[in-house]
Amino acid sequence: MRLEAIKCPKCDARLNLVEAAKFCACDHCGNNFVVHWPQPAQPELTPFQAILERLVTQQDFLVADRRLGYLAQDISESQAEMRQASAAFVATQGDITAVKAKYNEKIRNALVCTGLLTVFSLVMLMVFFASLGDSGAGWGLLLAVGAALGAWYCHQLWKKTMAGEPAELRDAEERADLARERCIAAQAQLKELELEQVLCEGKTRRFRYHGDKS
Repeated sequence: MRLEAIKCPKCDARLNLVEAAKFCACDHCGNNFVVHWPQPAQPELTPFQAILERLVTQQDFLVADRRLGYLAQDISESQAEMRQASAAFVATQGDITAVKAKYNEKIRNALVCTGLLTVFSLVMLMVFFASLGDSGAGWGLLLAVGAALGAWYCHQLWKKTMAGEPAELRDAEERADLARERCIAAQAQLKELELEQVLCEGKTRRFRYHGDKS
């Protein structure tokens, strides 16, 4: 999801607009804006206040009032999507943690095996040299060579594990990225609906206020 960085027309703070967003809010000054996307110009922001200061016609009121009837349901569904997206993202973080733990355990086991077999090989060499001329010397040398080969294999396995990121971890991280994007999209959609609700409520409130005064 592409973000467009622009300045708030009220306070010059940085705003990150989601591409094609219809509404946005400035976290610095608290102003809400309607977003227009002229092509290929930069997005144009119109403050809610400027829109509400205009004359709200009966047609504007009817459209806003009708839209408010749908927005409550839309916001409820968007909140449910946000919860599901957040839960999915948390689950992917758990998957990454589990895969990393499994990956680290492989590295640790390879190191332990390398160390143990190296020590065993050295011991067998000492036994071999200590028993030169005895009938058991050959077995000591054979065991030393076998242990050395095993230590070499474990060391190569450790190097291979360290050099390459496991495919399982890459898959988990890709799922996490997708879940993160889903969270961002759900959050942006919910924010837009809430801002649209604020604008529609402002229009209906202003129309009723002026209607009561007349």
